Amino acid sequence: MSDKDRLQQFLTKIEAELNELKHKEKLYVPTRAVASKQSAIQSKVDDNLTLTKKQRRLCVQHHIVTMASKLMESYTGADGAVNEYVCRSLSDSLRNIRPCDIPPIPGTMETDNQSDDEEGIFDVDSYIDAYYSMMESGYYDNAAWYAATSPMGALRSVAILDEFKRISQDISDVIYPPCFVYCYAVMATTELYAELPDIEFSDIIVGCALEHQQMDSVMSWLANSKLSLSTRLAKRLYNHGNRELRELAERIYKDLDEVVVDPVQEETDLELEAARIVAEVLFDIEFGDRV
Repeated sequence: MSDKDRLQQFLTKIEAELNELKHKEKLYVPTRAVASKQSAIQSKVDDNLTLTKKQRRLCVQHHIVTMASKLMESYTGADGAVNEYVCRSLSDSLRNIRPCDIPPIPGTMETDNQSDDEEGIFDVDSYIDAYYSMMESGYYDNAAWYAATSPMGALRSVAILDEFKRISQDISDVIYPPCFVYCYAVMATTELYAELPDIEFSDIIVGCALEHQQMDSVMSWLANSKLSLSTRLAKRLYNHGNRELRELAERIYKDLDEVVVDPVQEETDLELEAARIVAEVLFDIEFGDRV
């Protein structure tokens, strides 16, 4: 190979390395430019967080106003007066709630087209954490209303009512025990949700109210169709013994096309059945070998 060929080969190699370096140069960005981009991105993130917090506060305010409005409509008497207990309970329950802690409530804003994965839209976990924080701090009435208006009804359940029942056993110096406040709040806010409490939940709510001598509330809930009707619920009302509740129970049985079961007659039938079984056993013992 001549010197000219070697020189040409070396020149070709140098040109290839130069082209490679030019290509790599495009892959790197000056430090100053990187810092500028990062600053711009962080500014956008901060602006987005600020707007998200504002949106959350507006959602909560809208939710609270909607809830208060529906409560006032549901519990306004013929004379235009609003139930004093509703006003006091609603005021007390909302006083200690910080809007920045509450996630937006499904159905209170036009968020149906937004993804559930977007941060801050349906943060149910944060809502539940805030509820337990209230319970631990002893704000039971606040927690009751807070739970009754939880996103997607996450805290409207028999399990939550059981928690309030356990707490109520240790509290005696209140007009209304926490478990009844929770039941009352659930019933007062049924219009905010697509479905009524289910059959089991409805029955236990009524049982709790009757246990604490709140018969008028039960009659109001039934009159306003806030409960899921069932034979179990009808039987509870019938067995309570109050004439008005028995009439309501008979009406429920009729609506469900069921036969009214008198507890006295039911007990008598059970005794007769037990006596029949005992008689058959005794007969088998006495005459079984002879038959």
